[in-house]
Amino acid sequence: MGKKKEVVEATVNERVAGRSYNVFVNNEGFRFIELGKEKGRPSLKVWINGNVSLPVDDDNNEYITFPAEGISLSRTEKGTYVLRQKDGVKTFDVFCSPGKNGSQLKIVSAFQEAADYHVSLTEHSSGGAHGVLVCTRQDEVVYDWERFGPSYGAAIKTGRAVISAEGFQQEIDQAQ
Repeated sequence: MGKKKEVVEATVNERVAGRSYNVFVNNEGFRFIELGKEKGRPSLKVWINGNVSLPVDDDNNEYITFPAEGISLSRTEKGTYVLRQKDGVKTFDVFCSPGKNGSQLKIVSAFQEAADYHVSLTEHSSGGAHGVLVCTRQDEVVYDWERFGPSYGAAIKTGRAVISAEGFQQEIDQAQ
């Protein structure tokens, strides 16, 4: 398998590899990350406040890995998403890999802010994978997920999962 594991395919108490993103810098020196891809373009752009300290790789390029402790996701009045340094919060990247006709997820635990993004299966496809950046004061995020099959958007697989700030995720038995 590849470097990253999909959250919904993990088993009980399996550590989920953190989802990392390269940090880009625009012409004015402002940092940002891009998530997802729809119709050949990023689905979500999130700006990074200049006070946020990030690690660098061997080539001296900054990156961010989620869950991110002490990083807050907020939305400006104009609707722009920004990551800022803030004690007592965590930002998670919750992701649901697609079924044949896509997927969706819904955050069911308490959160402060959430930003959806999508990854199209093909450039002209309406289905795809669904991800959400979630900022919370809690040590975990609980979410419901669905993968859709080929027959008129009927869900072929559903579930509930929890991902911890340490990067562990597990499926939850909804009968409990």
